[in-house]
Amino acid sequence: MDAQKTILVVDDNAAMRHLIPFAIAETGCKIVIARNGAEALLIATAETVHLLITDLFMGDMDGYDLVEALRRSTANANLPAIVFTGYTHPDLDSVQPDTKIIQMTKPFSFSEMKRSIGLLLNPQGEA
Repeated sequence: MDAQKTILVVDDNAAMRHLIPFAIAETGCKIVIARNGAEALLIATAETVHLLITDLFMGDMDGYDLVEALRRSTANANLPAIVFTGYTHPDLDSVQPDTKIIQMTKPFSFSEMKRSIGLLLNPQGEA
């Protein structure tokens, strides 16, 4: 994958903030980490983000609210996202396939996450 691409990982759980970047490091992408939605929004003003990986339920805003907030800017209007959760949520059934959002339910495999990253960052199978 393109080493110039940046993945923003957002989770209020410290263990997941360490585990996800470790598990996806072999993608070759730059990985930036935020503890919550507000921090992610600040990072996205300073960094070009190519993919968002976020927990659904966080203290300050949920993952879908974060996706919507990031997509309000022109630079992130088509930002793809992976939203993961260990809980059921009504929005999980309402997201359409053309939204560039992949939902993952915990526990999930990191090979599945890496496959999803590839699909979202290289939708036509580009090298």
